[in-house]
Amino acid sequence: MNKSIFGILVLLAFALSGCSKDDFSIKEGYPPDQALSVYLPAGDFEFMGERGYYHYYKNLNVEEQSDRVVLSISGEVKDNSRSIGKNDHGFQVELWVDSEKMVQTITGQMLNESEFDRLILLKNPIQEEASWEFDSLDQNGQKHTVTARIVVIDEEAETIEIEYTTKAGYHEKRIMAKNRGTISFVKQVAYKDAVTYTGYHHIPAETAITDENDPDHKYNTLETIEIDFEMYGIIDEFNKRWVNYIKNIDQSLMELIDLDSNAYHKVVAIKDEPIQLNDYLGFKPYKLDIVDDTTLVYVLEKFMVNDDEVHYNAICYEVIKTDKGIYISDFYLANP
Repeated sequence: MNKSIFGILVLLAFALSGCSKDDFSIKEGYPPDQALSVYLPAGDFEFMGERGYYHYYKNLNVEEQSDRVVLSISGEVKDNSRSIGKNDHGFQVELWVDSEKMVQTITGQMLNESEFDRLILLKNPIQEEASWEFDSLDQNGQKHTVTARIVVIDEEAETIEIEYTTKAGYHEKRIMAKNRGTISFVKQVAYKDAVTYTGYHHIPAETAITDENDPDHKYNTLETIEIDFEMYGIIDEFNKRWVNYIKNIDQSLMELIDLDSNAYHKVVAIKDEPIQLNDYLGFKPYKLDIVDDTTLVYVLEKFMVNDDEVHYNAICYEVIKTDKGIYISDFYLANP
């Protein structure tokens, strides 16, 4: 055989083997790495996200093998903003650790997690700026090369912050803690021409609600009602835009308000008040009245203020429908 042809065949064989590599294959014959295994969750945890999102672990099962540790998690997702018990969805998470990496695979519905079906969450060496790449499919079945990078290691808090990006500009970020797994997750979401972020965070056990008069307890146990999707949408959007309005980001809040109403004058007046508002976390509707052509929607809202303080507002929104659309004509404090 001609030497040049033989050389081409050898190079082609190497290229084909490279294309067929499995980033998630287990390195057999080596025990699972303990420095990685310590970042697996070791208990049942609860998580909350934006606009009433909530999920929790129901069951954890650990299987130790000679070359890996496999953790199977089952859980449920709830939408606390719209109903209690009516929108539950089950999910399953499998985490496994071999001698060099930790891998996550997720199945189920409605879990606000990664866009990718499989992730290499962590990989040795565990050090700041360490990075690795792997190929994975997104929720639409499209293949992406994902680059992961350890951003920060906090030795005191025993946490690791990792970001995952693609060449298309998508990114997501998670914080992992020893014996708790992922305690915070944020991902980029694109809708039409807008880009926003969503995710969840771990609810620490020490903040569990015990006092019935505690505002967190009142919010979490409030008996909610189902409301019209259009009504829910305008109040939800009002609060999202309210944050941007207070932060001087944009004025699109005015598009949802009847400009000849009390709501307009209140919004303009409040703009001059010193308000430290960081984020909108959701709302729960608990009462509905109709007076003439106006719908009164009573809600309990949740905001983050002063960087780390949760604040609740009990508000009644007066909503009107015109031939031009649906608008908020007034809003004021109410008692839940």
